[in-house]
Amino acid sequence: MKQLSVGQHIEAVVERILPFGVFVLLEDGKHAYIRRRELDLDADVDPRLVLKEGDRIQAVVLRMGELERYTELSRRVTLQDPWTEFLSQYGVGNIVTGIVHTLHPHGVFVRVRPGIDGFVPLEEMTTISVSKPEDVLWVGDETEAMIVRIEQQKKHITLSIKARMKQYDQALDVAEKLSNRVNNDLQLDEIINTKPNLEVSTFEKVGPILIAEDDKYVRESLSSWLRQKGFVVHEAETALQAIELQPLSPKIYFIDLNLIGEDGLELVRHLKRDNANACICIMSSPEMLAERATEIEDVDVFDVFPKPLDVEEIEQFLARVARNELIPYWRVNRISFESNMLSVAFSNFEKSHITQLKDAMTDIASVVKAQTGILFQLEQDTQTISIATQSGAEALNISALYGLKVSPVKDVIQDGVTVFEKRISEKALARFEKLLDLLPFESCIGVPIKVHGEIRHAAFFFHPGADAFSNYRLRDIQAGALLLSEILSEEVIQERLLKLNPMLLSGELAASFGHDVFNKITALELEARNLADSNLNTSSTRSPRILELVLDLKNTVHAFQQMLRVNEKMEFVDVNNAIERAAVLLRDLTRKERVKVVKNLTPELPNVIGNQTFLQQAFLNIMLNAIQQMALKADRYKWNNQPVLEIGSILSLSTSMLEIRFKDNGPGIHKVQFTKLFSPGFSTRGGSGLGLYIARSFVEAIGGTLQVEESYVPLGTTFLVRVPVAIPEIKK
Repeated sequence: MKQLSVGQHIEAVVERILPFGVFVLLEDGKHAYIRRRELDLDADVDPRLVLKEGDRIQAVVLRMGELERYTELSRRVTLQDPWTEFLSQYGVGNIVTGIVHTLHPHGVFVRVRPGIDGFVPLEEMTTISVSKPEDVLWVGDETEAMIVRIEQQKKHITLSIKARMKQYDQALDVAEKLSNRVNNDLQLDEIINTKPNLEVSTFEKVGPILIAEDDKYVRESLSSWLRQKGFVVHEAETALQAIELQPLSPKIYFIDLNLIGEDGLELVRHLKRDNANACICIMSSPEMLAERATEIEDVDVFDVFPKPLDVEEIEQFLARVARNELIPYWRVNRISFESNMLSVAFSNFEKSHITQLKDAMTDIASVVKAQTGILFQLEQDTQTISIATQSGAEALNISALYGLKVSPVKDVIQDGVTVFEKRISEKALARFEKLLDLLPFESCIGVPIKVHGEIRHAAFFFHPGADAFSNYRLRDIQAGALLLSEILSEEVIQERLLKLNPMLLSGELAASFGHDVFNKITALELEARNLADSNLNTSSTRSPRILELVLDLKNTVHAFQQMLRVNEKMEFVDVNNAIERAAVLLRDLTRKERVKVVKNLTPELPNVIGNQTFLQQAFLNIMLNAIQQMALKADRYKWNNQPVLEIGSILSLSTSMLEIRFKDNGPGIHKVQFTKLFSPGFSTRGGSGLGLYIARSFVEAIGGTLQVEESYVPLGTTFLVRVPVAIPEIKK
């Protein structure tokens, strides 16, 4: 290869990558170096994200190596100018997203694309004047801005976040007007249409319905309700009557499991022989449905409805039939595997701390070369010693635990002293007798674990050989005790918060809840008085309103009661229902703060296994945080536009997880605060700093995650909750 010269284009192979640059091998076997800023169009990029060892690259010689110095190259100058492509896609008025990389006294520089920066002047950062850029943006923040000026020759872009804020608020105003127009149209339709819950054409698509039920009141009440909805309904008291009505070609059958002197499943089998496509549903008590679940599955019914009947469930089922949705046959695994699924879920509830403790004990034992590690705990009520977790495969004589009440283990916990025995001598044998009954050893170290000023645990490490532990090993174990203390402290905090959180929430929501309830009571009283003063012709229009108020009041009170219930029971949870109940509790607060709540909830999502109370409170905490953040934006930036909280739920097919998003148009969150957000005590508003910590704890307890998905300063934040769906076991 001929002598290199400055400006020459060459080819090289990546030999070594470091955070500050890349070393390459030239064709003549010599080495060269590329500084980080000359590696890519984005001068701040980590080299490890751009190249990998062995890559063959093009470069230009910047300066020749002298003496022991490497020749320096530039890969950046060989890359295509990004401006051509950028200008073909963007112009003045377009919105771009970027990362703040430099603060300047007169504004901030935002990295829009690799090699392309935009400048946001101080006066264009918010809708109010600010004295310095860090009052709004920090390095690393993501933001959205409008392009207000492009200087092609200088390759300068001027951006405006203020213009983007105004544009966003204008879009919300337009959406609000369209929504009001649609709502007005819907209200008009509801006045004209006497069947608000189902579409007018639903009964036409569903066709005739047959109800086979020997209880007169159930049969007639269900038939009357369906007829009011516009359906054609036939009634049968016995199986024979149901068979005789077959020529009327019912499309849907609701059949009682136990007809008078007859088995409803026999009727199902008969109907299936004549019409294999019949859409048949079974009705009975939950106990009877559970008892005969396998038999019901065998006859291929479409659904089961436990008594007392939930008319909303039936209504949803009929709507699905009308939409020609694929309705799978009812399967027994909805019931038969429930107890096993819940037990697995409940075991996961405490799994994280137990796993952390076991992993920590295993790591410490490995470092100090101990054969066995045991974390003992003192039961406060009985004053007995038990084992919290163990590392190592040594078999223990569990019956010897009772004797540890008089052993070095009790001494370490009660007196807070350290036990360090290099060799069990004859003199020390009496002291360690009870502990030796648990497992054989010659060397042991035991240290106390202090949690919130109290000692209820002791970590012991054992070895069968004498003189196995040195003073250095003692220091290692004492250092490991700090880690164990940290894990146990977090566990105690979470246990306390389980009990404390309802009180925290009730304190914040009590006034709002009381106001909402009294509003409804007042409305009920007025409606009752109006009904008493009206004539019979108007009573029919008053009754639905009273029913609506009663049901609304019932839901509000039930949601509040459920929030205060501290119960660790694991159950099947409808995520959408948990969102709705949380929204009910916040309804008066959102009204007070002028917050518009937009819910885009995917219907009929699969359930999750968790705790209804915990999940509802997690959602409540996230929504409260959003409302408070939007109030903070209004105060900080003199922002008078509509606060909006959008809540969406969807099933992710790629991960089999339910995804729930909470998007607000508050001030956004600085990127450097992302990791602190969920720490106990951290708050950007001067509050308790427990809300998001509690929310994440509750979500993680059922195997889910809570994170900031995106945050544009000062335009808003989206929190993402992912929770696993309940997947029944497959029968073998």
